[in-house]
Amino acid sequence: MASYVTALEGVRAPALCFVIAIHAGLKPFGGGLYSVDMFFVLSGLLITSVLIREHELRGSISLPRFWARRVLRLMPVLIVAVVAFAAAATVLSPGRSARSYAHEALYALTYSMNVHQAHHPEQQLALGHTWTLAMEEQFYLVWPVVLVLALRWGGRRLAMTVAAVLAVASFTLLQLVPFGLRAHAVLPSVYFRPDTRAGGLMAGCLIALVLAAEVPPRLRGVLAAPATGLFASAVIVAMVTVPDFQHHRVPMHAEVCLGVPLATIASMALMGHLAVAPTSRLSRALSWRPLTRVGLVSYSIYLVHLPLMLLLERATTFAPLALFLTTLLGSIALAYVLRFTVELPLLPLQRRLSATTAKVPGPAAPTLRRSSLRAALGGAL
Repeated sequence: MASYVTALEGVRAPALCFVIAIHAGLKPFGGGLYSVDMFFVLSGLLITSVLIREHELRGSISLPRFWARRVLRLMPVLIVAVVAFAAAATVLSPGRSARSYAHEALYALTYSMNVHQAHHPEQQLALGHTWTLAMEEQFYLVWPVVLVLALRWGGRRLAMTVAAVLAVASFTLLQLVPFGLRAHAVLPSVYFRPDTRAGGLMAGCLIALVLAAEVPPRLRGVLAAPATGLFASAVIVAMVTVPDFQHHRVPMHAEVCLGVPLATIASMALMGHLAVAPTSRLSRALSWRPLTRVGLVSYSIYLVHLPLMLLLERATTFAPLALFLTTLLGSIALAYVLRFTVELPLLPLQRRLSATTAKVPGPAAPTLRRSSLRAALGGAL
């Protein structure tokens, strides 16, 4: 069995491509927003694995150190990207007021974009995609505290129960809220609300806790089976590309309230397979170096792609395919610029704050190398 779960880096690359494709208006990928659920599941899995590993080695979890690592990893790149976007947008779109840019920047920098979008889902903002980063930052603030208390009061069994209950509660709200008063007005907002979208993150936490425990042989066999990974991948690809799964072909209730849980379940199966079967054909394919190199800077790519795309739309007349390719390549280039100018200079300080090398638990407890940890914990999504 392989020592490193590099496939968990590589799986971010196709997910990013799906997101960029739908933002570019590339028709075959109209369901690309379902890949956001992949990011949520993966983030829950990796963050919980890091925390559990620290608890195993030290007997406790240092919340201040964890939060400091998150701030160092996420905030500097976000600040640079937001400032650069505001400067470029001011030049290319002089008709827009500075106040509107300031409002967007404020929501992005305070990780409150998801709350804003939930109240104003009709607004199309250049930094609107940072709602996923807000979801994850709020998750970083709350879940570690819940996990520490659960481990202290009832061990991993209680932690698994709590994660499962929170995931089910979130998906239940996702189903019930639209049936309340003014359902037609509520439906768009449930896509952004913290309580209705936390299910994917908690599902990832549940996977991590299950894999950290003694995995039943039957479950291990199911997760490790090649058919599991292939079927889960096929479901995700179908939801992204098959027209009947997409928003222009199905009612919004089905797209959000049924599609999101289905994408989450498929993502759970896929991530579980990659964690317990790092030598499978699918894992080896997702461990292809170009994919893992993209995964390494996935946070920055996701952060810069939409502002870059909107600036390109204003400055060019690219068709969707050209817009997609230009945005993808440009975002990768900008992400590596940010890596070398912002991320790497802070790396020594991050390492001093690191409690342990992250480990993704599984049958033989394969570990993530340091580069994998830095990429995988970058955000979402």
